[in-house]
Amino acid sequence: MWSGSDTITLRSTATLTDTTLINGTSLVQNSATLSGVTVLSANTATGVGYIQSNAPNLISDSSFTFSAGHAITITTPGTYTFTGNKFTGYGAGGTNSAAIYNNSGGAVTLNITGGGDTPTIRNGTGASTTVVNAVAVRVTSRDATTTTPLENARVYLTAAAGGPATVGDVILSGLTNASGIVENTGFAFLGNQPVTGVVRKGTTPPLYKTAPLSGTITANGLDITAFQVRDE
Repeated sequence: MWSGSDTITLRSTATLTDTTLINGTSLVQNSATLSGVTVLSANTATGVGYIQSNAPNLISDSSFTFSAGHAITITTPGTYTFTGNKFTGYGAGGTNSAAIYNNSGGAVTLNITGGGDTPTIRNGTGASTTVVNAVAVRVTSRDATTTTPLENARVYLTAAAGGPATVGDVILSGLTNASGIVENTGFAFLGNQPVTGVVRKGTTPPLYKTAPLSGTITANGLDITAFQVRDE
């Protein structure tokens, strides 16, 4: 744990692991590796980021709790894999309390992996940011009595109210495979998204009653198993 109001400037060869930073003003990454870092009670000014990052891909499995300003200011354009990072209490996109401030003057793409949160973004002059959080959405159909996977059951899953998608947008559609599964492993997660739908198997014997589907896609994706009853 490190507590203080100074600015920390790391060397490019440094590695900061499983460290809690309290009451700091700022940390200049300088291509150092940060893993498992916890940032609390930062003394950053409004609209200023605590970590000045030229390499967001080297920040992983870290957590940031809002106190003032941004968690991270990105200073260098590029495409970065951003793994397992969590943000609590930050403001909406475009505000001085958004989680990340892209002040690189160029285009930044953040590919969210490892169950990390989708951060809110503020863009500086000439900057643009694309956040891609790909999660898996899966529906499995099984016989309610035998639990055997059902092939060629039709899945239809759409967006419900309460998420970033428009109500009725198709989230998942198709016929289940031999394992009873329809899935999309590259669903772009933009925020918790409630879904609703049905799974049917009524054209090829044996026939089954329609089963309802519901749930919420989170940063961990969504995996629904529907148990269908034979329609005899």
